[in-house]
Amino acid sequence: MSDYFKGKKVLVTGASGFIGTNVLLKLEQLMGCDLYCVINNNVLQDPTIKAFLMYRDLTKKRDCEDVVEEMDIIIHCAAVTHGAKFMNENPAALVTDNTVMNTYLLDAAHKAGVKKFVFISSGAVYPELVINNDRSFLEAEGYLSDPPDCYFGVAHMKRYVEKLCEFYSTKVKNPMQCLIVRPSNVYGPYDDFNPDTSHVMAALIKKYCDGQNPFEVWGDGEDVRDFIYVDDFVRDVLALTEKVDKFDIFNVGYGEGFSVNKILDMMGVKKKNIKHSKGKPSTVKKRLLNMDKIYKLLGYRSWNNIYDGMRKTIDWYKENKND
Repeated sequence: MSDYFKGKKVLVTGASGFIGTNVLLKLEQLMGCDLYCVINNNVLQDPTIKAFLMYRDLTKKRDCEDVVEEMDIIIHCAAVTHGAKFMNENPAALVTDNTVMNTYLLDAAHKAGVKKFVFISSGAVYPELVINNDRSFLEAEGYLSDPPDCYFGVAHMKRYVEKLCEFYSTKVKNPMQCLIVRPSNVYGPYDDFNPDTSHVMAALIKKYCDGQNPFEVWGDGEDVRDFIYVDDFVRDVLALTEKVDKFDIFNVGYGEGFSVNKILDMMGVKKKNIKHSKGKPSTVKKRLLNMDKIYKLLGYRSWNNIYDGMRKTIDWYKENKND
């Protein structure tokens, strides 16, 4: 990394969350910027973080106006986000607060003269593939047709915010540079390991570390996802923040898909100990994102392979879990 961030005022929202925590740690480690962060009612997960901390509710317009003042860069990681179980039981809970927060924050940032706004979107925006389900999605395919029903509310919320980013970048006076990042499945230290709200990798790691037997797997285990270790994801986000100087959208992932059963095999979970619960909530069977665009800009990177990233996360969880 260059000294791009040095001396700039950088705001990270969602500072108590998984992505926000890791972005803060990487910025503190590498950049030498003036670092600010926002949380609502929680506490920072890592007490060593020395960023200037602001307690605000970003669903309130005035709070959004307060936190963006004099900022150069905003990396917007705050979101109400949960896994398959929560989305199945409470689909509307991911829509309203996120829509309000993102709308207020983008408007406040533009009015305050923020130079760059980075929005962490989602691979859920992509449509459902009925034919040729093996292929990966290009960024330009984000709005081809409706997303799958299981993602309908949250995906259209993300699509709306992406269009707001385009609006503030290209359709107004004094445009604000907006960068949209669509992650694959990110995992690693500080993830949400709560079984009621966690995503698939964190849920599997918790069950493995807790010694669950029989090892319950939702569905048949053949769901395929691209899993990227959080350190690698954050490095790509910060590299894109530095290099992209106009409105643009990038997929960020590992570049290869793995089934749940393959993950369990790499963990060393024996097939005879696995119990497939096929009536449990699930989402789409396979979702992969095309990485050609980011490879062209940043080049191929030697990131943590899935086995190494998984082992690092397991070690972190064992050291930090609350017994």
